[in-house]
Amino acid sequence: MKYIGTAFAASIVLIVAWTMYTIEPIIPDMARGAANNTTAIVNGAAEMTALAVRACIGTAVLVVAALLLWLFLRQRHEANRQRDGAFPLREYHIEPWTKRLFNLLQGKPSPRVILDINAAMSHAAVIYQGVHLAEPPAGWDRQLAYMGDIERTRRVQAAIAGDAVLGNPLVNLQRGIGGVANAATGRMLAGAYDKPTRTPTFVDANPPAPQLPAPELDGMTAVEQSRPASIVMGQTDAGDLVRWNMAQTPHLRFHGMTQGSGKTNAIQTVAAGALATGAHVVICDRVQFKDWGDFDGRAEFVDTSSPQQLADACARLYNIYLGRTHMLRQKGAKNIAQHGGMQRIVVIVSEFGAQMADARADGIGREVEYPLTQLARLAGSAGIHLVAEDQAVQSWPRPLIANMSPVIGKMPDHAGQACGYHGRGGGTGAFPSYTFWYEGVMLHTPHMEPALPSIMDDVPPPQALVMLTPKAAIPGEDMGDRSAFGRSVKQEQGGDAPVFTPEYTERTTERTGNTPVANVLEEGPTDLQSLVWQWRDEHPDGAQADMRREFAARGIEIARGYAHELWHKWTPTQEV
Repeated sequence: MKYIGTAFAASIVLIVAWTMYTIEPIIPDMARGAANNTTAIVNGAAEMTALAVRACIGTAVLVVAALLLWLFLRQRHEANRQRDGAFPLREYHIEPWTKRLFNLLQGKPSPRVILDINAAMSHAAVIYQGVHLAEPPAGWDRQLAYMGDIERTRRVQAAIAGDAVLGNPLVNLQRGIGGVANAATGRMLAGAYDKPTRTPTFVDANPPAPQLPAPELDGMTAVEQSRPASIVMGQTDAGDLVRWNMAQTPHLRFHGMTQGSGKTNAIQTVAAGALATGAHVVICDRVQFKDWGDFDGRAEFVDTSSPQQLADACARLYNIYLGRTHMLRQKGAKNIAQHGGMQRIVVIVSEFGAQMADARADGIGREVEYPLTQLARLAGSAGIHLVAEDQAVQSWPRPLIANMSPVIGKMPDHAGQACGYHGRGGGTGAFPSYTFWYEGVMLHTPHMEPALPSIMDDVPPPQALVMLTPKAAIPGEDMGDRSAFGRSVKQEQGGDAPVFTPEYTERTTERTGNTPVANVLEEGPTDLQSLVWQWRDEHPDGAQADMRREFAARGIEIARGYAHELWHKWTPTQEV
Protein backbone atom coordinates (compact mmCIF):
# COMPACT_ATOMS: atom_id res chain seq x y z
CA MET A 1 0.00 0.00 0.00
CA LYS A 2 2.89 2.39 0.69
CA TYR A 3 4.33 1.96 -2.81
CA ILE A 4 0.93 2.36 -4.47
CA GLY A 5 0.32 5.65 -2.62
CA THR A 6 3.76 6.97 -3.53
CA ALA A 7 3.24 6.14 -7.20
CA PHE A 8 -0.15 7.86 -7.20
CA ALA A 9 1.24 11.07 -5.64
CA ALA A 10 4.14 11.11 -8.08
CA SER A 11 1.73 10.81 -11.03
CA ILE A 12 -0.36 13.78 -9.83
CA VAL A 13 2.71 15.95 -9.30
CA LEU A 14 4.00 15.03 -12.77
CA ILE A 15 0.70 15.93 -14.43
CA VAL A 16 0.47 19.32 -12.67
CA ALA A 17 4.10 20.15 -13.49
CA TRP A 18 3.66 19.27 -17.16
CA THR A 19 0.49 21.40 -17.40
CA MET A 20 2.16 24.42 -15.83
CA TYR A 21 5.08 24.06 -18.18
CA THR A 22 2.80 23.98 -21.20
CA ILE A 23 0.79 27.12 -20.35
CA GLU A 24 3.76 29.11 -19.10
CA PRO A 25 4.44 30.99 -22.49
CA ILE A 26 0.89 32.35 -22.85
CA ILE A 27 0.55 33.73 -19.37
CA PRO A 28 2.49 36.98 -20.09
CA ASP A 29 0.40 37.70 -23.24
CA MET A 30 -2.77 37.39 -21.27
CA ALA A 31 -1.40 39.71 -18.63
CA ARG A 32 -0.42 42.53 -21.08
CA GLY A 33 -3.98 43.66 -21.48
CA ALA A 34 -5.42 41.63 -24.25
CA ALA A 35 -8.61 41.40 -22.27
CA ASN A 36 -10.29 44.26 -24.23
CA ASN A 37 -9.31 42.80 -27.54
CA THR A 38 -12.04 40.51 -28.75
CA THR A 39 -9.76 38.88 -31.25
CA ALA A 40 -7.16 38.23 -28.59
CA ILE A 41 -9.78 36.73 -26.33
CA VAL A 42 -10.94 34.41 -29.05
CA ASN A 43 -7.40 33.46 -29.89
CA GLY A 44 -6.58 32.92 -26.23
CA ALA A 45 -9.66 30.74 -25.78
CA ALA A 46 -8.68 28.65 -28.76
CA GLU A 47 -5.18 28.24 -27.44
CA MET A 48 -6.52 27.31 -24.04
CA THR A 49 -8.83 24.73 -25.59
CA ALA A 50 -5.99 23.30 -27.62
CA LEU A 51 -3.83 23.29 -24.53
CA ALA A 52 -6.47 21.48 -22.55
CA VAL A 53 -6.90 18.89 -25.30
CA ARG A 54 -3.15 18.31 -25.50
CA ALA A 55 -2.86 18.15 -21.75
CA CYS A 56 -5.70 15.60 -21.40
CA ILE A 57 -4.52 13.49 -24.30
CA GLY A 58 -0.92 13.62 -23.09
CA THR A 59 -1.97 12.74 -19.57
CA ALA A 60 -4.03 9.80 -20.80
CA VAL A 61 -1.16 8.60 -22.98
CA LEU A 62 1.23 8.93 -20.06
CA VAL A 63 -1.08 6.99 -17.74
CA VAL A 64 -1.61 4.23 -20.28
CA ALA A 65 2.12 3.99 -20.93
CA ALA A 66 2.88 3.82 -17.20
CA LEU A 67 0.20 1.14 -16.77
CA LEU A 68 1.56 -0.94 -19.62
CA LEU A 69 5.06 -0.66 -18.26
CA TRP A 70 3.88 -1.70 -14.80
CA LEU A 71 1.99 -4.66 -16.21
CA PHE A 72 5.00 -5.73 -18.24
CA LEU A 73 7.36 -5.53 -15.29
CA ARG A 74 4.87 -7.24 -12.97
CA GLN A 75 4.31 -10.04 -15.45
CA ARG A 76 8.01 -10.71 -15.64
CA HIS A 77 8.16 -10.74 -11.85
CA GLU A 78 5.11 -13.01 -11.58
CA ALA A 79 6.62 -15.42 -14.06
CA ASN A 80 9.52 -16.04 -11.68
CA ARG A 81 7.80 -15.97 -8.29
CA GLN A 82 6.12 -18.83 -6.45
CA ARG A 83 2.41 -19.18 -7.05
CA ASP A 84 0.04 -21.38 -4.98
CA GLY A 85 2.91 -22.95 -3.12
CA ALA A 86 4.91 -23.98 -6.20
CA PHE A 87 7.36 -22.43 -8.60
CA PRO A 88 6.53 -22.43 -12.33
CA LEU A 89 8.37 -24.61 -14.77
CA ARG A 90 11.46 -22.92 -16.19
CA GLU A 91 12.76 -23.41 -19.71
CA TYR A 92 16.44 -22.95 -20.54
CA HIS A 93 18.27 -23.03 -23.88
CA ILE A 94 21.60 -24.77 -23.62
CA GLU A 95 22.96 -23.25 -26.87
CA PRO A 96 23.78 -19.58 -27.60
CA TRP A 97 21.32 -17.49 -29.62
CA THR A 98 23.58 -17.41 -32.62
CA LYS A 99 23.59 -21.17 -32.92
CA ARG A 100 19.90 -21.30 -32.29
CA LEU A 101 19.34 -18.79 -35.13
CA PHE A 102 21.55 -20.88 -37.42
CA ASN A 103 19.55 -24.00 -36.50
CA LEU A 104 16.33 -22.11 -37.18
CA LEU A 105 17.52 -21.13 -40.65
CA GLN A 106 18.39 -24.78 -41.31
CA GLY A 107 15.08 -25.99 -39.91
CA LYS A 108 16.71 -27.88 -37.03
CA PRO A 109 15.41 -27.81 -33.43
CA SER A 110 17.57 -26.44 -30.69
CA PRO A 111 17.92 -28.42 -27.44
CA ARG A 112 16.15 -27.04 -24.39
CA VAL A 113 15.97 -27.96 -20.71
CA ILE A 114 12.76 -27.74 -18.68
CA LEU A 115 13.48 -27.47 -14.95
CA ASP A 116 10.91 -28.22 -12.22
CA ILE A 117 12.50 -26.61 -9.23
CA ASN A 118 9.76 -28.00 -6.98
CA ALA A 119 11.07 -31.51 -7.48
CA ALA A 120 14.70 -30.53 -7.00
CA MET A 121 16.55 -31.81 -3.95
CA SER A 122 18.83 -28.80 -3.83
CA HIS A 123 18.59 -25.02 -3.85
CA ALA A 124 20.99 -24.64 -6.77
CA ALA A 125 21.48 -26.21 -10.18
CA VAL A 126 23.99 -25.89 -13.00
CA ILE A 127 22.55 -25.66 -16.51
CA TYR A 128 25.25 -26.96 -18.82
CA GLN A 129 24.45 -29.65 -21.33
CA GLY A 130 21.69 -30.62 -18.95
CA VAL A 131 20.69 -29.94 -15.35
CA HIS A 132 23.14 -30.75 -12.57
CA LEU A 133 21.99 -30.27 -8.96
CA ALA A 134 24.48 -28.92 -6.48
CA GLU A 135 24.97 -31.21 -3.48
CA PRO A 136 23.78 -29.58 -0.22
CA PRO A 137 26.53 -28.93 2.34
CA ALA A 138 24.57 -30.81 5.04
CA GLY A 139 24.17 -33.90 2.89
CA TRP A 140 21.27 -35.43 1.01
CA ASP A 141 19.66 -37.09 4.04
CA ARG A 142 19.40 -33.82 5.95
CA GLN A 143 18.20 -32.07 2.81
CA LEU A 144 15.40 -34.62 2.47
CA ALA A 145 14.12 -33.83 5.95
CA TYR A 146 14.40 -30.13 5.15
CA MET A 147 12.35 -30.65 2.00
CA GLY A 148 9.56 -32.02 4.17
CA ASP A 149 9.45 -28.73 6.05
CA ILE A 150 9.48 -26.85 2.76
CA GLU A 151 6.56 -28.91 1.52
CA ARG A 152 4.51 -27.97 4.58
CA THR A 153 5.38 -24.32 4.00
CA ARG A 154 4.26 -24.52 0.39
CA ARG A 155 1.06 -26.19 1.48
CA VAL A 156 0.30 -23.25 3.77
CA GLN A 157 1.09 -20.81 0.95
CA ALA A 158 -1.29 -22.65 -1.34
CA ALA A 159 -4.09 -22.62 1.24
CA ILE A 160 -4.04 -18.92 2.14
CA ALA A 161 -4.41 -15.78 0.02
CA GLY A 162 -1.44 -14.79 -2.14
CA ASP A 163 0.37 -11.51 -2.74
CA ALA A 164 -2.02 -10.48 -5.50
CA VAL A 165 -4.90 -10.54 -3.05
CA LEU A 166 -3.00 -9.09 -0.12
CA GLY A 167 -1.79 -6.15 -2.21
CA ASN A 168 -5.21 -5.34 -3.65
CA PRO A 169 -6.86 -2.48 -1.70
CA LEU A 170 -10.30 -3.50 -3.00
CA VAL A 171 -10.22 -6.87 -1.18
CA ASN A 172 -11.18 -7.19 2.47
CA LEU A 173 -9.80 -10.44 3.88
CA GLN A 174 -11.93 -10.24 7.00
CA ARG A 175 -15.09 -10.79 5.02
CA GLY A 176 -15.74 -12.64 1.84
CA ILE A 177 -12.74 -13.87 -0.10
CA GLY A 178 -10.29 -14.55 2.73
CA GLY A 179 -12.52 -16.14 5.37
CA VAL A 180 -11.37 -18.49 8.12
CA ALA A 181 -9.97 -21.97 7.43
CA ASN A 182 -12.16 -24.88 8.55
CA ALA A 183 -11.05 -27.63 10.93
CA ALA A 184 -9.79 -29.97 8.21
CA THR A 185 -7.68 -27.20 6.64
CA GLY A 186 -6.33 -26.27 10.06
CA ARG A 187 -5.26 -29.87 10.72
CA MET A 188 -3.64 -30.02 7.30
CA LEU A 189 -1.72 -26.80 7.89
CA ALA A 190 -0.60 -28.10 11.28
CA GLY A 191 0.82 -31.24 9.64
CA ALA A 192 -1.68 -33.72 11.10
CA TYR A 193 -1.89 -35.61 7.83
CA ASP A 194 1.86 -35.76 7.26
CA LYS A 195 3.45 -39.15 7.51
CA PRO A 196 6.93 -39.20 9.05
CA THR A 197 9.59 -38.99 6.39
CA ARG A 198 11.54 -42.15 6.24
CA THR A 199 15.20 -41.52 5.61
CA PRO A 200 16.22 -43.55 2.59
CA THR A 201 19.29 -45.67 2.69
CA PHE A 202 21.36 -46.70 -0.24
CA VAL A 203 22.60 -49.82 1.54
CA ASP A 204 20.36 -52.82 2.04
CA ALA A 205 19.64 -53.54 5.68
CA ASN A 206 21.26 -56.55 7.20
CA PRO A 207 18.97 -59.56 7.12
CA PRO A 208 17.77 -60.74 10.53
CA ALA A 209 19.96 -63.27 12.17
CA PRO A 210 18.63 -66.79 11.72
CA GLN A 211 16.92 -68.07 14.83
CA LEU A 212 16.38 -71.68 15.66
CA PRO A 213 12.88 -72.59 16.80
CA ALA A 214 12.43 -72.90 20.53
CA PRO A 215 12.82 -76.48 21.75
CA GLU A 216 9.51 -78.19 22.35
CA LEU A 217 8.49 -78.35 25.99
CA ASP A 218 7.94 -81.88 27.27
CA GLY A 219 5.94 -82.97 30.28
CA MET A 220 8.93 -83.89 32.43
CA THR A 221 10.60 -80.51 31.86
CA ALA A 222 7.38 -78.64 32.62
CA VAL A 223 7.08 -80.41 35.97
CA GLU A 224 10.77 -79.91 36.80
CA GLN A 225 10.47 -76.17 36.08
CA SER A 226 7.39 -75.82 38.28
CA ARG A 227 7.74 -74.21 41.68
CA PRO A 228 5.41 -74.06 44.68
CA ALA A 229 2.59 -71.64 43.81
CA SER A 230 4.10 -71.20 40.32
CA ILE A 231 3.06 -74.08 38.08
CA VAL A 232 4.28 -74.30 34.48
CA MET A 233 1.32 -74.52 32.10
CA GLY A 234 3.18 -74.40 28.76
CA GLN A 235 5.38 -72.20 26.63
CA THR A 236 4.98 -69.48 24.00
CA ASP A 237 6.23 -69.62 20.41
CA ALA A 238 9.37 -67.82 21.57
CA GLY A 239 10.05 -70.52 24.16
CA ASP A 240 9.07 -68.48 27.23
CA LEU A 241 7.43 -70.47 30.01
CA VAL A 242 3.89 -69.52 30.99
CA ARG A 243 3.16 -70.13 34.66
CA TRP A 244 0.09 -70.29 36.84
CA ASN A 245 0.82 -67.88 39.70
CA MET A 246 -1.44 -69.34 42.37
CA ALA A 247 -1.01 -66.34 44.66
CA GLN A 248 -2.16 -63.80 42.07
CA THR A 249 -4.61 -66.00 40.12
CA PRO A 250 -5.92 -68.53 42.62
CA HIS A 251 -8.53 -70.24 40.42
CA LEU A 252 -8.70 -71.37 36.78
CA ARG A 253 -11.40 -72.51 34.39
CA PHE A 254 -10.50 -74.42 31.23
CA HIS A 255 -12.72 -74.24 28.15
CA GLY A 256 -12.50 -75.96 24.79
CA MET A 257 -14.18 -78.42 22.45
CA THR A 258 -15.02 -81.87 23.73
CA GLN A 259 -12.52 -83.51 21.38
CA GLY A 260 -9.40 -81.99 19.88
CA SER A 261 -8.78 -78.99 22.10
CA GLY A 262 -6.53 -80.69 24.67
CA LYS A 263 -8.33 -79.52 27.83
CA THR A 264 -7.65 -82.71 29.78
CA ASN A 265 -3.97 -82.66 28.80
CA ALA A 266 -3.67 -79.03 29.90
CA ILE A 267 -5.32 -79.75 33.26
CA GLN A 268 -3.09 -82.79 33.76
CA THR A 269 -0.09 -80.49 33.22
CA VAL A 270 -1.31 -78.30 36.06
CA ALA A 271 -2.20 -81.27 38.28
CA ALA A 272 1.17 -82.97 37.78
CA GLY A 273 3.03 -79.74 38.52
CA ALA A 274 0.97 -79.18 41.66
CA LEU A 275 1.62 -82.70 42.95
CA ALA A 276 5.33 -82.43 42.22
CA THR A 277 5.56 -79.20 44.21
CA GLY A 278 3.86 -80.64 47.29
CA ALA A 279 0.22 -79.72 46.77
CA HIS A 280 -2.71 -82.03 47.48
CA VAL A 281 -4.82 -82.62 44.37
CA VAL A 282 -8.50 -83.60 44.54
CA ILE A 283 -10.10 -84.83 41.30
CA CYS A 284 -13.89 -84.73 41.13
CA ASP A 285 -14.89 -86.80 38.11
CA ARG A 286 -18.16 -88.43 37.14
CA VAL A 287 -16.94 -90.85 34.44
CA GLN A 288 -14.96 -93.30 36.59
CA PHE A 289 -11.65 -91.41 36.19
CA LYS A 290 -11.01 -92.96 32.77
CA ASP A 291 -8.61 -90.13 31.85
CA TRP A 292 -6.86 -90.01 35.24
CA GLY A 293 -5.51 -93.51 35.69
CA ASP A 294 -1.90 -92.31 36.07
CA PHE A 295 -2.91 -90.20 39.07
CA ASP A 296 -4.41 -93.11 41.03
CA GLY A 297 -2.79 -93.36 44.46
CA ARG A 298 -1.21 -89.90 44.08
CA ALA A 299 -4.27 -87.67 43.92
CA GLU A 300 -7.51 -87.98 45.88
CA PHE A 301 -10.35 -89.29 43.70
CA VAL A 302 -13.93 -88.25 44.39
CA ASP A 303 -16.52 -90.07 42.30
CA THR A 304 -19.14 -87.41 41.56
CA SER A 305 -21.38 -89.51 39.35
CA SER A 306 -23.90 -88.78 42.10
CA PRO A 307 -24.51 -85.06 42.65
CA GLN A 308 -24.67 -85.69 46.39
CA GLN A 309 -21.02 -86.72 46.37
CA LEU A 310 -20.08 -83.42 44.75
CA ALA A 311 -22.12 -81.56 47.34
CA ASP A 312 -20.40 -83.50 50.14
CA ALA A 313 -16.95 -82.69 48.71
CA CYS A 314 -17.84 -79.00 48.45
CA ALA A 315 -19.09 -78.90 52.03
CA ARG A 316 -15.92 -80.56 53.31
CA LEU A 317 -13.72 -78.15 51.35
CA TYR A 318 -15.70 -75.25 52.77
CA ASN A 319 -15.11 -76.67 56.24
CA ILE A 320 -11.38 -76.83 55.56
CA TYR A 321 -11.45 -73.21 54.42
CA LEU A 322 -13.21 -72.12 57.62
CA GLY A 323 -10.67 -73.96 59.76
CA ARG A 324 -7.73 -72.52 57.84
CA THR A 325 -9.12 -69.02 58.13
CA HIS A 326 -9.30 -69.47 61.89
CA MET A 327 -5.72 -70.76 61.98
CA LEU A 328 -4.48 -67.81 59.92
CA ARG A 329 -6.21 -65.39 62.25
CA GLN A 330 -4.72 -67.05 65.31
CA LYS A 331 -1.22 -66.78 63.89
CA GLY A 332 -1.73 -63.25 62.53
CA ALA A 333 -1.00 -64.32 58.94
CA LYS A 334 -2.76 -62.99 55.86
CA ASN A 335 -2.17 -66.05 53.68
CA ILE A 336 -0.62 -69.48 53.80
CA ALA A 337 2.69 -68.13 52.54
CA GLN A 338 3.01 -66.14 55.76
CA HIS A 339 1.69 -69.04 57.83
CA GLY A 340 4.14 -71.55 56.38
CA GLY A 341 2.50 -74.70 57.72
CA MET A 342 -0.35 -75.43 55.31
CA GLN A 343 -0.46 -77.59 52.23
CA ARG A 344 -2.09 -76.16 49.14
CA ILE A 345 -5.15 -77.98 47.86
CA VAL A 346 -5.97 -78.01 44.14
CA VAL A 347 -9.51 -79.16 43.40
CA ILE A 348 -10.23 -80.24 39.81
CA VAL A 349 -13.88 -80.50 38.77
CA SER A 350 -14.49 -81.99 35.34
CA GLU A 351 -17.59 -81.17 33.26
CA PHE A 352 -18.62 -78.62 35.84
CA GLY A 353 -21.64 -77.31 33.92
CA ALA A 354 -23.14 -80.79 33.58
CA GLN A 355 -22.49 -81.61 37.25
CA MET A 356 -24.05 -78.32 38.30
CA ALA A 357 -27.14 -79.07 36.20
CA ASP A 358 -27.49 -82.53 37.79
CA ALA A 359 -27.23 -81.04 41.27
CA ARG A 360 -29.95 -78.53 40.52
CA ALA A 361 -32.15 -81.26 39.08
CA ASP A 362 -31.75 -83.25 42.32
CA GLY A 363 -32.63 -80.20 44.40
CA ILE A 364 -29.16 -79.79 45.91
CA GLY A 365 -27.92 -77.00 43.66
CA ARG A 366 -27.37 -74.66 46.60
CA GLU A 367 -25.30 -77.28 48.44
CA VAL A 368 -22.86 -77.21 45.51
CA GLU A 369 -23.10 -73.60 44.40
CA TYR A 370 -22.81 -71.85 47.78
CA PRO A 371 -19.55 -73.44 49.03
CA LEU A 372 -17.89 -73.24 45.61
CA THR A 373 -18.86 -69.58 45.29
CA GLN A 374 -17.41 -68.81 48.70
CA LEU A 375 -14.25 -70.74 47.92
CA ALA A 376 -13.79 -68.92 44.62
CA ARG A 377 -14.17 -65.58 46.38
CA LEU A 378 -12.17 -66.17 49.55
CA ALA A 379 -10.20 -69.41 49.63
CA GLY A 380 -7.20 -68.37 47.55
CA SER A 381 -5.40 -66.90 50.54
CA ALA A 382 -6.12 -70.09 52.49
CA GLY A 383 -4.42 -72.23 49.83
CA ILE A 384 -7.51 -73.81 48.29
CA HIS A 385 -7.54 -73.50 44.50
CA LEU A 386 -10.33 -74.47 42.12
CA VAL A 387 -9.73 -75.75 38.59
CA ALA A 388 -12.95 -76.32 36.65
CA GLU A 389 -13.35 -77.71 33.14
CA ASP A 390 -16.26 -77.32 30.75
CA GLN A 391 -17.12 -76.58 27.13
CA ALA A 392 -18.97 -73.35 27.95
CA VAL A 393 -20.23 -71.28 30.89
CA GLN A 394 -23.99 -71.31 30.29
CA SER A 395 -24.88 -73.16 33.52
CA TRP A 396 -22.18 -71.61 35.68
CA PRO A 397 -22.93 -69.30 38.61
CA ARG A 398 -21.79 -65.79 37.80
CA PRO A 399 -19.51 -65.40 40.85
CA LEU A 400 -17.54 -68.45 39.69
CA ILE A 401 -17.16 -67.02 36.18
CA ALA A 402 -15.95 -63.70 37.61
CA ASN A 403 -13.47 -65.17 40.12
CA MET A 404 -11.86 -67.85 37.93
CA SER A 405 -9.40 -66.86 35.20
CA PRO A 406 -10.19 -68.41 31.79
CA VAL A 407 -7.84 -70.71 29.91
CA ILE A 408 -9.43 -71.03 26.48
CA GLY A 409 -8.57 -73.55 23.79
CA LYS A 410 -9.98 -74.52 20.42
CA MET A 411 -13.73 -73.88 20.26
CA PRO A 412 -16.22 -71.94 18.09
CA ASP A 413 -15.53 -68.22 17.95
CA HIS A 414 -18.79 -67.17 19.58
CA ALA A 415 -18.33 -69.65 22.40
CA GLY A 416 -14.77 -68.44 22.97
CA GLN A 417 -15.95 -64.85 23.29
CA ALA A 418 -18.66 -65.93 25.73
CA CYS A 419 -16.00 -67.63 27.86
CA GLY A 420 -13.93 -64.45 28.00
CA TYR A 421 -11.58 -64.57 25.00
CA HIS A 422 -10.66 -61.10 23.74
CA GLY A 423 -7.42 -61.71 21.92
CA ARG A 424 -6.34 -60.54 18.48
CA GLY A 425 -5.47 -62.24 15.23
CA GLY A 426 -8.53 -64.43 14.76
CA GLY A 427 -11.01 -66.32 16.89
CA THR A 428 -10.72 -69.45 18.96
CA GLY A 429 -11.98 -71.58 16.09
CA ALA A 430 -8.57 -71.26 14.41
CA PHE A 431 -6.59 -72.43 17.48
CA PRO A 432 -4.45 -75.54 16.93
CA SER A 433 -4.86 -78.43 19.32
CA TYR A 434 -3.02 -78.10 22.66
CA THR A 435 -2.91 -74.32 22.19
CA PHE A 436 -4.58 -72.07 24.76
CA TRP A 437 -5.10 -68.38 25.46
CA TYR A 438 -4.35 -67.34 29.02
CA GLU A 439 -4.14 -63.74 30.29
CA GLY A 440 -3.45 -62.36 26.82
CA VAL A 441 -0.73 -64.90 25.97
CA MET A 442 -0.89 -67.86 23.57
CA LEU A 443 0.73 -70.99 24.99
CA HIS A 444 1.34 -74.55 23.89
CA THR A 445 0.92 -77.27 26.50
CA PRO A 446 3.29 -80.25 26.59
CA HIS A 447 2.10 -83.74 25.76
CA MET A 448 1.76 -85.25 29.21
CA GLU A 449 0.69 -88.86 28.60
CA PRO A 450 4.19 -90.32 27.93
CA ALA A 451 5.73 -88.57 30.94
CA LEU A 452 3.01 -89.10 33.55
CA PRO A 453 4.10 -92.59 34.74
CA SER A 454 7.64 -91.37 35.45
CA ILE A 455 6.37 -88.19 37.11
CA MET A 456 3.93 -90.03 39.36
CA ASP A 457 6.67 -92.43 40.51
CA ASP A 458 8.32 -89.53 42.32
CA VAL A 459 5.10 -88.24 43.92
CA PRO A 460 4.29 -89.58 47.39
CA PRO A 461 0.76 -90.73 48.26
CA PRO A 462 -1.50 -88.18 49.94
CA GLN A 463 -1.16 -87.92 53.71
CA ALA A 464 -4.66 -86.58 54.41
CA LEU A 465 -7.90 -86.86 52.50
CA VAL A 466 -10.45 -84.11 52.03
CA MET A 467 -13.30 -86.59 52.09
CA LEU A 468 -12.39 -87.60 55.66
CA THR A 469 -12.95 -84.04 56.84
CA PRO A 470 -16.35 -83.27 58.38
CA LYS A 471 -18.82 -81.31 56.31
CA ALA A 472 -19.63 -77.70 57.03
CA ALA A 473 -23.26 -76.73 57.39
CA ILE A 474 -24.51 -74.72 54.42
CA PRO A 475 -26.49 -71.59 55.44
CA GLY A 476 -30.17 -72.15 54.96
CA GLU A 477 -30.15 -75.73 56.25
CA ASP A 478 -31.49 -76.73 59.68
CA MET A 479 -28.31 -77.23 61.71
CA GLY A 480 -29.80 -77.25 65.19
CA ASP A 481 -27.03 -76.85 67.76
CA ARG A 482 -24.36 -78.57 65.69
CA SER A 483 -21.47 -76.55 64.31
CA ALA A 484 -19.53 -77.10 61.15
CA PHE A 485 -17.23 -79.42 63.11
CA GLY A 486 -19.82 -81.55 64.83
CA ARG A 487 -19.60 -79.82 68.21
CA SER A 488 -22.25 -78.01 70.16
CA VAL A 489 -21.89 -74.31 69.48
CA LYS A 490 -23.75 -73.42 72.63
CA GLN A 491 -21.40 -75.51 74.68
CA GLU A 492 -18.29 -73.86 73.20
CA GLN A 493 -19.29 -70.23 72.75
CA GLY A 494 -22.92 -69.76 73.58
CA GLY A 495 -23.36 -68.15 70.20
CA ASP A 496 -24.03 -69.02 66.56
CA ALA A 497 -20.48 -68.97 65.13
CA PRO A 498 -18.76 -72.33 64.53
CA VAL A 499 -15.79 -73.33 66.64
CA PHE A 500 -12.73 -73.81 64.41
CA THR A 501 -11.04 -76.61 66.40
CA PRO A 502 -11.24 -79.84 64.37
CA GLU A 503 -10.44 -83.00 66.25
CA TYR A 504 -7.98 -85.62 65.07
CA THR A 505 -8.67 -89.31 65.24
CA GLU A 506 -6.34 -92.12 64.29
CA ARG A 507 -7.73 -93.60 61.06
CA THR A 508 -5.99 -96.03 58.82
CA THR A 509 -6.92 -95.98 55.13
CA GLU A 510 -5.60 -97.69 52.07
CA ARG A 511 -3.74 -94.57 50.94
CA THR A 512 -2.89 -92.67 54.11
CA GLY A 513 -1.23 -95.34 56.19
CA ASN A 514 -1.29 -94.51 59.91
CA THR A 515 -1.09 -90.74 59.54
CA PRO A 516 -3.67 -88.94 61.69
CA VAL A 517 -6.29 -87.14 59.62
CA ALA A 518 -8.90 -84.57 60.58
CA ASN A 519 -12.09 -86.24 61.73
CA VAL A 520 -15.05 -85.72 64.05
CA LEU A 521 -18.10 -87.54 65.21
CA GLU A 522 -19.47 -89.93 62.64
CA GLU A 523 -22.67 -88.78 60.96
CA GLY A 524 -25.66 -91.07 60.54
CA PRO A 525 -27.76 -91.51 57.39
CA THR A 526 -29.80 -88.58 56.15
CA ASP A 527 -33.59 -88.54 56.36
CA LEU A 528 -33.91 -89.46 52.68
CA GLN A 529 -31.46 -92.36 53.04
CA SER A 530 -33.39 -93.60 56.08
CA LEU A 531 -36.69 -93.49 54.15
CA VAL A 532 -35.24 -95.46 51.21
CA TRP A 533 -33.71 -98.14 53.40
CA GLN A 534 -36.80 -98.34 55.57
CA TRP A 535 -38.95 -98.89 52.46
CA ARG A 536 -36.62 -101.64 51.30
CA ASP A 537 -36.80 -103.32 54.70
CA GLU A 538 -40.58 -103.26 54.43
CA HIS A 539 -40.66 -104.28 50.75
CA PRO A 540 -37.64 -106.54 50.12
CA ASP A 541 -39.12 -107.72 46.82
CA GLY A 542 -40.28 -104.29 45.66
CA ALA A 543 -39.02 -102.40 42.62
CA GLN A 544 -37.46 -98.95 42.38
CA ALA A 545 -40.36 -97.71 40.29
CA ASP A 546 -42.79 -98.76 43.03
CA MET A 547 -40.75 -96.90 45.63
CA ARG A 548 -40.56 -93.71 43.55
CA ARG A 549 -44.33 -93.80 42.91
CA GLU A 550 -45.07 -94.23 46.59
CA PHE A 551 -42.65 -91.41 47.48
CA ALA A 552 -44.29 -89.15 44.89
CA ALA A 553 -47.72 -89.90 46.35
CA ARG A 554 -46.40 -88.95 49.81
CA GLY A 555 -44.80 -85.72 48.45
CA ILE A 556 -41.20 -86.94 48.83
CA GLU A 557 -38.91 -85.82 45.97
CA ILE A 558 -35.95 -87.99 44.99
CA ALA A 559 -33.96 -88.12 41.77
CA ARG A 560 -33.83 -91.36 39.84
CA GLY A 561 -30.01 -91.53 39.94
CA TYR A 562 -29.87 -90.90 43.66
CA ALA A 563 -32.63 -93.45 44.29
CA HIS A 564 -30.72 -96.01 42.24
CA GLU A 565 -27.54 -95.36 44.27
CA LEU A 566 -29.31 -95.71 47.64
CA TRP A 567 -31.22 -98.74 46.40
CA HIS A 568 -28.02 -100.68 45.82
CA LYS A 569 -26.38 -99.48 49.05
CA TRP A 570 -29.14 -101.12 51.11
CA THR A 571 -28.49 -104.37 52.92
CA PRO A 572 -31.04 -106.32 54.92
CA THR A 573 -29.13 -105.54 58.09
CA GLN A 574 -28.89 -101.80 57.37
CA GLU A 575 -29.35 -99.86 60.58
CA VAL A 576 -31.67 -96.86 60.45
